[in-house]
Amino acid sequence: MKLSDIEKVFKDEDCKVINDCEFERIHLIGKKKIDGEKTVSYIESPSYLSSFLNENINGVICTKDVFKILKKEQYSGGVCISETPRKLLWQIHNYITDEKKIKRPTRIAEGAKISNSAIISEQNVTIEDDVIIMDNVIIKEKVCIGKGSIIHENVIIGTPGFYYY
Repeated sequence: MKLSDIEKVFKDEDCKVINDCEFERIHLIGKKKIDGEKTVSYIESPSYLSSFLNENINGVICTKDVFKILKKEQYSGGVCISETPRKLLWQIHNYITDEKKIKRPTRIAEGAKISNSAIISEQNVTIEDDVIIMDNVIIKEKVCIGKGSIIHENVIIGTPGFYYY
């Protein structure tokens, strides 16, 4: 998806693309990012700029005030200006998720140890280094298992949990 697609998909939203870029998923500042992924994030306050500039993020949705500072910092990534950057970012997230516009092949790090009886979706799963997946585990789409995790026997990941009444 591109930032310029936002203007087309969310016509009712007040947004203006200053510099276009491609992205695969959203990213929250300060959260772990998978190397090589093209991401977009948001900034509503200048206090988060230093954290943002230290991360390798392809594009940002921000307010006019934040954009003025980004220009001074010579940020060269994609920029979309919105009065409600956080709301717009989550609308993009929901659009990507609901429409399943992005289908990535499953990525399994070489250092992961996976049981032969485990079942892992062929797309939209990321398994990082030093992960251990034991017997009879099922991993469905839209799952990321972080470095060093251990998934014990007979676990299903990627389904709705139990409901409370």
